[in-house]
Amino acid sequence: MCRDENAVTKEPGATSPSECLCKPGYTYRPDGIGGCVQCPNNTYKSFISNESCTECEEHSSTNHRIGATSKEQCVCDPGYYFDNTCKACNYRDKYCPGGFILKAGLKDQADIYETGKPVGCPPNTEVPPGVDTADSVDSCKCAKGYAFVKTDDHTQKKCVPCAPGSYKSSVSDSSCNELCTQNATSLPGAQSPSQCFCQRGYYYLAGGICAPCVEGAKCDGDVVSMDRIKQSNGEIIVTDDDHVKPVPIEGYYLDKINKELRKPDDWGFIKCPIKGACLGDKGCSESMTAYLCAECKMGYTNNFRKGALCNKCPNTGMNILLTVAWYLGLLLVNIVMACLNVSAGFNRRSIHSVVIKIALNYGVCMSVLNVINFSELALPEELKSISLRWFKMMYRESKVYYMSIDCLLQQWFGMKHADSFFYTMLFIACLPVILLVVVTVLMWVILELFKIKRHAMTRSKLALLHQSRVQGMHYLSERLRDEYSNERLFLIFRYIPLPGETHWVRFKHFLEDMIPIYVTVLFSVHGNTTSQMLSLLDCTCIHLGQSVQSKYVLRPAMSIKCSLDPSQGYIPYLLLGLGGLIFWGFGIPFFSYLVLLMNRKNLYAPDVRMKYGFLHNGYQQDYWFWEAVVFTRKSLVLVIGSIVIVPSQNASGSRIWMALAVAVIFLVIQLIYKPFDERDYFVLGRLESHSM
Repeated sequence: MCRDENAVTKEPGATSPSECLCKPGYTYRPDGIGGCVQCPNNTYKSFISNESCTECEEHSSTNHRIGATSKEQCVCDPGYYFDNTCKACNYRDKYCPGGFILKAGLKDQADIYETGKPVGCPPNTEVPPGVDTADSVDSCKCAKGYAFVKTDDHTQKKCVPCAPGSYKSSVSDSSCNELCTQNATSLPGAQSPSQCFCQRGYYYLAGGICAPCVEGAKCDGDVVSMDRIKQSNGEIIVTDDDHVKPVPIEGYYLDKINKELRKPDDWGFIKCPIKGACLGDKGCSESMTAYLCAECKMGYTNNFRKGALCNKCPNTGMNILLTVAWYLGLLLVNIVMACLNVSAGFNRRSIHSVVIKIALNYGVCMSVLNVINFSELALPEELKSISLRWFKMMYRESKVYYMSIDCLLQQWFGMKHADSFFYTMLFIACLPVILLVVVTVLMWVILELFKIKRHAMTRSKLALLHQSRVQGMHYLSERLRDEYSNERLFLIFRYIPLPGETHWVRFKHFLEDMIPIYVTVLFSVHGNTTSQMLSLLDCTCIHLGQSVQSKYVLRPAMSIKCSLDPSQGYIPYLLLGLGGLIFWGFGIPFFSYLVLLMNRKNLYAPDVRMKYGFLHNGYQQDYWFWEAVVFTRKSLVLVIGSIVIVPSQNASGSRIWMALAVAVIFLVIQLIYKPFDERDYFVLGRLESHSM
């Protein structure tokens, strides 16, 4: 028997101690003392010899045990797994515990070793980047978007999603200390600030800023593809374009100054000037188009009324018929007014023409109510309710148009709203001349027909005149001539052709006789023409923000920018407006004052009274010029109702108080000077005072 119990002989029948060799798992001591000792840690020897133990392969060990007798007892180190060789545990969702004793051996049996397979990390954890040898569950850290917690018994790692409004961008066992910017939130489990989005009532700007929703906008916050983000397990990056953009609410228009929304002034939300035209994110209403939904589509019109929705154009034939009938009716009314005025010259008790004139002036001054929005006025609720009910009864919001020059221009020439507005205003500017020409031709035809009808009687009268002259009865002849010259149709037109008068003289007499009608026609169209010419100058300011320059647009055609730059197309509108305003708006009052001034010393002469009596009839002789004062009052009211004089958030309130100031000032002047005569117990003065 060998003296060293850790040594044995290879074969039976050994004859000397030198045949004693170290057992498997043992090696001969290298220090010269002799004897067999167990193989050191991480080595093995599987045969009987005195040779050195063999080193385990790289990344493997005997798991801190000595005396290994086989290669199988070299198991992979923690952080490695066995696949023909020990490989680094480079999984992101697993760790490798390394080798361990699968089964402990009995007294005479060796332990059984095995390298553990990779083990999955707990839910919501992963191995951090850069760690390639994860060897335990502690190597599994909470994933991005998850915070570290423990169960009550502290035996298992637990990671929960970051709460909304917070995120975690690292793989670590920490809480979600990173927060979204102010007024922003996120889905549970957010991994980066790019996954934060604005809360309801805010909208996203460049740099991750959530700005408060501005007036006129609806800000839902959120992102466009929320379902896609929910299904992406937090890996998707939310770009600037993914954020839900603010949209206009009903009654407001979105003006994209810049295509991309990067700063607050890139997009402007502007209140629409026409109620019901802007439908929020649905765009313009069916009949409206262009900037601020303020222009009519083809086939629709609002006759360029301020604040009116567009409605379908009337039938072309009916449109033409009613338009012609309307203007012929207007001329008929003016002819009647001229006759009444001439009648008042012969009969001082006749005040019909003066009353009609006061009524027309009242109508022009009350036209300012057409552009007033009563809902904007700070009135007591009961009074506001009554005013709105009365106004809706007088002016329906959905108006049917039976006549429209705009529609004729659209249908005949295919003009869009802005072009049609210009040519309609050009027609209005030419309308007084057209009406004067038409009424001249009309009265000429009527006069000639009347002459034909009275031909026999006229011949008899001319024969009598001829006989008296032939027989030398000059006194009778002169009286008859004066009598015949004063016989007039409608108290206006001389129709008996006296001997010695040429056709040119008769035509001059006809034009002189037309003057009363010309005066009434120009008087009646002055208010509307002036108002329409002012609309060509009605530029409103659009405020687009502090960093963006405001712009001025033409209120009746907001696609036209008010600018002296020829490329903007406003100059023709400006020239037409100024020309029409100077020629008609100021020209008619100035001409009226001029003819009265030139004839002020003989205003009550029969021929002067017949021609210009409409302008001074009803006033005391010392106040022959008072119609110029009335024209001034009307012009001021027309300016107030047509263009914005005082910029204000409450344009209706500004117009009301300015119109009220004009009325009070001129009422005081009226009461001080009392320009009307005393007919019918001062009824004209009282009527004028009440009208103001």
